Amino acid sequence: MKIRTDRKELLDHYKDSSNLNLRTSLHQNYSTSPVPWGSWLFDHINLPAEACVLEVGCGPGGIWKSTEKVERLNWSPYLTDLSTGMVAEARMALADNDRFRFLTADSQDLPFPDDHFDGVLSCAMMYHV
Repeated sequence: MKIRTDRKELLDHYKDSSNLNLRTSLHQNYSTSPVPWGSWLFDHINLPAEACVLEVGCGPGGIWKSTEKVERLNWSPYLTDLSTGMVAEARMALADNDRFRFLTADSQDLPFPDDHFDGVLSCAMMYHV
């Protein structure tokens, strides 16, 4: 797999979720874990019940849609991605939950003050930075 770090190349490759979906389908089709990734992840996050959470590199919002546990959390999630297409897909996928906030943002220049969030998630994207 080619590691993409050039901003222009990233924006082209991830203009929408089609290339990302090719990779995630491998996990969905061949995973041997009885627990879906999103469920496992949210079981292992220790944040306050009223946490303000940032996801950097949200893609199409997959981890939030993959588990019913999100509905039981009283978090205020902010989902960001470099790709406007990914943010649009995440917004559509999570449209039924008005707690989510969406923003197109570069992970290397996030527009938030220090100490704004109780926790930060960044799943399988930091190698692009």
